[in-house]
Amino acid sequence: MKYEPDHFGRHGFVSRFPEKNAINVGDLEKFLDRAKEGVLNLDELGFDKLLGKGRVKTAIKVMVREASEKAIRKIEEAGGEVILIEE
Repeated sequence: MKYEPDHFGRHGFVSRFPEKNAINVGDLEKFLDRAKEGVLNLDELGFDKLLGKGRVKTAIKVMVREASEKAIRKIEEAGGEVILIEE
């Protein structure tokens, strides 16, 4: 083992599920300057999923692939809209 540490092959586990890059509702206001025509496209920013942690103070239209029910509810309560992108 001292001279050939990789003799027995690889160790550990590999996830079969791809990792999703998520963002919380409370972090959306940082990206408002990147909104085009009043719509914030999270897919172009590299985010796959919108989660419901935090608060929304402004009405935002958001385009995203996936969103939790809590995130959709919070954005709609603030006067915004969530548009889910179909693949």
